[in-house]
Amino acid sequence: MFFTSAIDGDLRPSFFEMYAQEKLILALRPAVSFALEVLAVRQPLFFKLIPYSDECFLLLHFSLEWNSLVRSNGSISEAFYSLRRVSAKSGFEANSELAALPRKSIASSLLCNVLIPYLKSKLDELFERVSGGNAARLLQGLTSNVERDEQHPRARLKSVLMRLFPFLSSAFDLLHLAYNLLYLFERIQYFSPLLHIQRLIVRRVSLQEMQVAMRQPGTRDLPKSKFWRILGSVLTGFKYGLIVGVFAFKAIEYYYRVENHSSRRSNAILKPPEPIGQAQSADAGLPRSKDDCPICRKKRTNPAACTTSGFAYCYRCIFEYVEKHSRCPVTMIPSRTSDIRRIYESQ
Repeated sequence: MFFTSAIDGDLRPSFFEMYAQEKLILALRPAVSFALEVLAVRQPLFFKLIPYSDECFLLLHFSLEWNSLVRSNGSISEAFYSLRRVSAKSGFEANSELAALPRKSIASSLLCNVLIPYLKSKLDELFERVSGGNAARLLQGLTSNVERDEQHPRARLKSVLMRLFPFLSSAFDLLHLAYNLLYLFERIQYFSPLLHIQRLIVRRVSLQEMQVAMRQPGTRDLPKSKFWRILGSVLTGFKYGLIVGVFAFKAIEYYYRVENHSSRRSNAILKPPEPIGQAQSADAGLPRSKDDCPICRKKRTNPAACTTSGFAYCYRCIFEYVEKHSRCPVTMIPSRTSDIRRIYESQ
């Protein structure tokens, strides 16, 4: 129940197998963002893709997930742990025939594994941006303004949705946790509510199925044209290369975390970084006075800094600009509203 069984006949995955494969895919997103940032340092052309890193990951995830579901009957992370998806009717029983997933199951798996997580992440990002990092204050403000916005149906609908979203998100997370606990104690055969909706379960690949897969690579009759064969081979190789890249990314992340921790303990005074200059195609130039805002060209009020570049603006000016253009107006470096920090100047 708790650990991987060595018995060949036990095809029910342990809780730790299911938990590990579920968390593996979550590490792919920051790995892709890190790869784009590294490429942008060498090729400025990739700077344009950084604001769309989520969409790039969506396309890559969809392609690899489709290839894995067609060839391995499981998602990328499930295939990595030698797991596959089968109908709930068949249960955790071995099958000498390596039957392919129906097209309906592949489509539903792509919807639940790729599209729904993408939409949820965008909604989380939208809620964080609108709330400004203070969800409690946002909910209190929306509650007090419901009566005032009753004459505007669109504003009232937005207020209701923003009030319901955190509760719906928390309810889904609690439901997912309940399924995990029930699966842990073998009360149900579904690890998540999305698998229950699809009527699919995840089980280990049996020894007989491995032997059949070695003799007959690919579980579905793919197009026999040379282009599709090459594309399938490239996606399969890229799938495993991406997983290896995730482990390399985690190793680099751990190395820099340890290095930064050791540098903080030392008494050495670090040299400040070199200031970032103005971009040639900047939307806003530097003002004559250091106390003026580069956007409105007036004395800064309620000053705030964009942490990606270090330049200071009026809070309202920089927030509205970054929210619309997603970049710093002076250096043109990709930025988000979460990169804006208030500055408290002494009188």
